[in-house]
Amino acid sequence: VTAAIYATNATDGVEYVLEHSDSRFAVVENAEQLDKVLEVRKNLPLLERIVVIDPKGLQGFADAMVVSWADFNERGRVWLESPSNPLLDVADISGLAALAREGGTLVAVDNTLATPLRQRPLDLGADYSIASAAKQLTGHSDLVLGHVAAADPELARAIRHWRTTTGAIPGPFEAWLAHRSLATLGLRVERQERTAQALTTMLTARGDVEWARWPGLGCVVSFDLVSADRASAFLAACRMLAEATSFGGVHSSAERRARWGGDAVSPGLIRLSVGCEDAQDVLADVAQALDAVA
Repeated sequence: VTAAIYATNATDGVEYVLEHSDSRFAVVENAEQLDKVLEVRKNLPLLERIVVIDPKGLQGFADAMVVSWADFNERGRVWLESPSNPLLDVADISGLAALAREGGTLVAVDNTLATPLRQRPLDLGADYSIASAAKQLTGHSDLVLGHVAAADPELARAIRHWRTTTGAIPGPFEAWLAHRSLATLGLRVERQERTAQALTTMLTARGDVEWARWPGLGCVVSFDLVSADRASAFLAACRMLAEATSFGGVHSSAERRARWGGDAVSPGLIRLSVGCEDAQDVLADVAQALDAVA
């Protein structure tokens, strides 16, 4: 496996996979991924059609092939994000990759939320694994970095060439920060996941939370407080959690995701990134903030 590390975020990985495959078609698995593809579409004049599928059903994937596999062959890309951000849907990567392979279509997976420690898309049949390395992978909220990995040597060579010619090469200090952070990845993930599980258990037991989701891995917990006003009041009532839009850092943070207007989510959706603080401190802060807006 070869990875090209670049000095920008995961969206540039999306653009690379689509632009440098001369893709006419893109298949994405939810509205969240659709937003990412639409963001780079202005730079992709050949992209004619985007198909959205249900990631939880292989039949939905097959039914979504409104163009023939012959058209898709080497002219389209399947784009997955699993778990997805911020709704945390989990896709059957191996099943979708097998279907795509039958049609000769390459598959790219955004692996930001899972990190390579918990999920390896290339081992599940994907052709590209793409991620924002600025999130939990490095986990200190102090650099902007991304990577694209591929098992096929030719795909990897093309990735490296793109990175070199576009100048998206991280500096030595950014590389040092990432290297420093990787040493604690296992410790951070273990601590964050324990707290995330406990937090989800607490949230699902409360009658004032519409629903709560945690996919069993990663540091992100999403839950719905229904209204924008209540979600904003909750964030204001938090004493320890910072209100911030990124995730994966050692300090817990949360945001009302719909404030940006891009994701098709409830106006009261909270995306909470669990940090490495003591679990009881995190739970106590969330509980008191929910009590304050009950």
